[in-house]
Amino acid sequence: MNNLANELNLTKDREYSKGLEQDAFGTSDPSLIVGYLSSKIFEELKSYPVTLRFFAASAALVYGFKLEDERDIVLKVFPSDWDEYGLLTSREIQLALFDTGYPITKPLGNILSLVNSFATIDAYKQSPTEPQEITQQYLKRLAVYLVELIDLIKKLKIKDSESLSSQFGWTKSQRWGRQVRPEVNLDDKPEGAEWIEELGEEARKMCSKPVGRKVTAHDDWLPHNVRLDTNLNLEVVYDWDSLCRGLETVFVGKACGAATSEDLNFFIDSYEEASGHI
Repeated sequence: MNNLANELNLTKDREYSKGLEQDAFGTSDPSLIVGYLSSKIFEELKSYPVTLRFFAASAALVYGFKLEDERDIVLKVFPSDWDEYGLLTSREIQLALFDTGYPITKPLGNILSLVNSFATIDAYKQSPTEPQEITQQYLKRLAVYLVELIDLIKKLKIKDSESLSSQFGWTKSQRWGRQVRPEVNLDDKPEGAEWIEELGEEARKMCSKPVGRKVTAHDDWLPHNVRLDTNLNLEVVYDWDSLCRGLETVFVGKACGAATSEDLNFFIDSYEEASGHI
């Protein structure tokens, strides 16, 4: 157990994960965290973690463990105010997609109840690295695969999929009222940076406008989550708690983040061509 705590403490993201840890576990002590998570993993999978393969902290805490029985898993811990009902629904869709043979990480066990939050466990799936250069051919495939995912989810007819909301569609106070990274001053407005606040607010208002059809899709459809092989075939898709219900135009707009400013129109045109509508 001490080895796991030491491995966790040496990871790069420990520099700014302590607020998230306090929020989810009520502590940022690595020994207490790995002890607690080890017991939860054993309860669910009947095997203890022995090695920490990786750790990352962003909107959630992500731990990659190797277990005693040689399985590799990914455990994701969510903030305390994450929507449990939405997580259950996205998990149901993820499992249904896996059963169709869609290239997806396999869900393992149930959603775990933690001290203040929830966690999911998936089987770890190796993938190609992110491309160093995003070509137009790559963007075209990314657009086509997004269309195919939206169509496939619709065909699954998951009862509650239409009630999903976007975790990232909350107001600023709902998302940032919880100070999970104490070292970041969210009220700081340095001179000359006002345009960032103005641009963000303008983008938020545009995302809230009812333009386009409502669909269920992956809200973070970017190369770090959507991995293609050297022939641009879909290899694996990660981050399935990003499934949500929203406007197709917004999903496409967010996915444009993979493109340069020169290729934005190419990506949108590729999506329109694959979907058969504008």
